[in-house]
Amino acid sequence: MKILYLLTLFPTPNNFSVGIFNYHRVQKLKSMGCNIFVVKYNNILNRHLKYSIKKNYVINSIPVTILNTLTFPFVFSYTLTLFLLKRFIKKNKIDLIQTDLIINGYLGALLKEKLKIPLVVTAHGSDIHTLPAKSHSLKKKLLYSLEKADKVIFVSHFLLNKAKKLGYNDKNAIVIPNGVDLSLFNINNKIKKEKYILYAGNLFSIKGVDRLPYIYKNIIKYNPNIPLWIVGSGNLQKKIEKKFEDLGLLKNVSFVGKVKQKQLSHILRKAKVLLLPSRNEGYPNIITEANACGVPVVASDVGGVSEALGQGGLLIQEGKTFEEDFAKAVIQLYDNPIQPQILFNRVKEKSWEQVAIKERTIYQSIIKRNIESQ
Repeated sequence: MKILYLLTLFPTPNNFSVGIFNYHRVQKLKSMGCNIFVVKYNNILNRHLKYSIKKNYVINSIPVTILNTLTFPFVFSYTLTLFLLKRFIKKNKIDLIQTDLIINGYLGALLKEKLKIPLVVTAHGSDIHTLPAKSHSLKKKLLYSLEKADKVIFVSHFLLNKAKKLGYNDKNAIVIPNGVDLSLFNINNKIKKEKYILYAGNLFSIKGVDRLPYIYKNIIKYNPNIPLWIVGSGNLQKKIEKKFEDLGLLKNVSFVGKVKQKQLSHILRKAKVLLLPSRNEGYPNIITEANACGVPVVASDVGGVSEALGQGGLLIQEGKTFEEDFAKAVIQLYDNPIQPQILFNRVKEKSWEQVAIKERTIYQSIIKRNIESQ
């Protein structure tokens, strides 16, 4: 079974965390005997008319092929990209295409029509809940991809329902939430909890990180001795650093920056509570990872958060008192923590192995059906 994984997000030598969920899928599928070809395409001429050619690379024994192509800025023309992909598919005798959305899904749908090759697309988050609202053209490409695919995998019911509101017919849909790497994220009773609370993720507006200074200001009203650690990076870092400073809180806040998965698991195990004040989410992996490490989560009740969280923490409704309500919930879990083993038990069946088994079954069924129809 030869599967082409056409992806936008996949770890690189300089950033292992980007698209880590795709890495885990590929790694587990390969260990089960699937022959996976990871492909990304690079536009050699970007929107700023800068020229850039990228090379193939390997991540932990997984080869990643880069197809250097050319699409003119501001013009949706994929002639060369499709040509390169068709040549790659024929050369490697690919049985099935797996893509993320939106543009990769659109390319996959075009390739399916031209080559009569099965297609599976996966919806992770902003490709459904944010981007289609910004562009009618992207919405059309998204719906075309969803309808043409043999199977559409959604990581949450929230995303499936959001797609249906956009006009998608869900006859080819299935929901398979993301997994967790239990070899990394687990309870270690030898590691003692420290006093800090934690945010871990990108420092972007959609993640609600600009709310953290106000949430933390309310938290220290109840307990001034709780440090806050912020793991991650993004375009709002300087802005929120300045806000913490303006509020006189910066001395108790540690900006850790980007960390590798192993270091993240170590930081999580020592944390008392994880904070997730997002404005929207598809299915946040960090919740499952935190619970696997025995850490409860306080999160905003948006997108697919409630599906990921379950009984693993507290949900906060959006509203005028959001920051104050969020802070009270953090203090509640800080002073009365959920037992780590209870948190681990609720996610121990959500391993990446289980995800890979479900997705391999889908691939096998679709490929078999495609062969029988020829």
